[in-house]
Amino acid sequence: MSRYARHLSLKEIGPAGQQKIAEGRVLVIGAGGLGCPVLQYLAAAGVGRIGIVDNDVVSISNLQRQVVFRESDVGKNKAEAAKSHLMALNSTIELVAYQEKITAANALDIVSGFDLVIDCTDNFPTRYLMNDVCLLADKPYIYGAIHRFEGQVAVFNLTKESANYRDLYPTPPAAGSVPTCEQEGVLGVLPGLIGTMQAIEALKIITQSGEVLDSALVMLGAWDNTRQRMVIKPKGTRAKVSKLIDYEAFCGIKNYQENMKEITVQELDSWKKNGVSFQLIDVREAHEYETVNMGGELMPMSQLQEYLDLIDKDRQVVVHCHHGGRSASVIQALQSRYGFDNLYNLIGGIHAWAEEIDPNLPTY
Repeated sequence: MSRYARHLSLKEIGPAGQQKIAEGRVLVIGAGGLGCPVLQYLAAAGVGRIGIVDNDVVSISNLQRQVVFRESDVGKNKAEAAKSHLMALNSTIELVAYQEKITAANALDIVSGFDLVIDCTDNFPTRYLMNDVCLLADKPYIYGAIHRFEGQVAVFNLTKESANYRDLYPTPPAAGSVPTCEQEGVLGVLPGLIGTMQAIEALKIITQSGEVLDSALVMLGAWDNTRQRMVIKPKGTRAKVSKLIDYEAFCGIKNYQENMKEITVQELDSWKKNGVSFQLIDVREAHEYETVNMGGELMPMSQLQEYLDLIDKDRQVVVHCHHGGRSASVIQALQSRYGFDNLYNLIGGIHAWAEEIDPNLPTY
């Protein structure tokens, strides 16, 4: 009673609502920017069983917004690290860490142990996957997304009459066409706002109280203080989901990747040692280049149009960024729009080079 006294004082929750929270079972997909506030507030609220799915490890750049973690967690699995910190926050609840990537092969089994799913991921294949899993398993699906200074929250599949993610986005965008947070940045506070909103929706669903964002999308602009709400109407897409599919193929990522030449840091190191003629292009931003670089020519992705004439068409060209995502997008654009066929994406980017080839280079 002492721990949850402020909930017990709310007539909308009270002892009966807190009991429902204690019996609640919530699966959180992704322990990143959105997942951290979701996990913290659900654990603090006393949700009885929380599942955490994430196969990634903590990096120093995560700490700008992923506030569950500490500097000592760098290099640790996010799901396990989050579980450890949340246990210190509330030892009375059950926390389950899944140190694996959620896929069409394991999603239904994982989801079966929970009452609702909160999607805190940052990629379209996983969003479509979790939407379809929730449709097949008849679980509410709480969606969240962030970009620069803007965020979105919606609740799908609350009832069989509710809209789902496919009603909002019937088809995925072209692979590589939507910039990631790594490419364009994100205000560190923003995922705290959006993740907290996702946690609130979960508590409303669990306690069966309040106005849930059922079939509605809230769009928040943090930098200009704007807020919009859009109703999403069901379009019959639910009936079309009868099984799980290959979501990377559905989102065009497989074709996108199969048509791209790649080079490992070990192969690039061999090229350098053997005097192979090639051009090295760095598509990160200037401040990243100043922090650490491999000596490549700086051609920031955000200003690529200005550098087209400097890209060599007569030699092999290796394009790199921090981890390989931005450089892959740049190559896809150069190939599809300008016909370049001599481009290689450096797998793992400069981070892999520092980790595996030149440990004297700083990482960030």
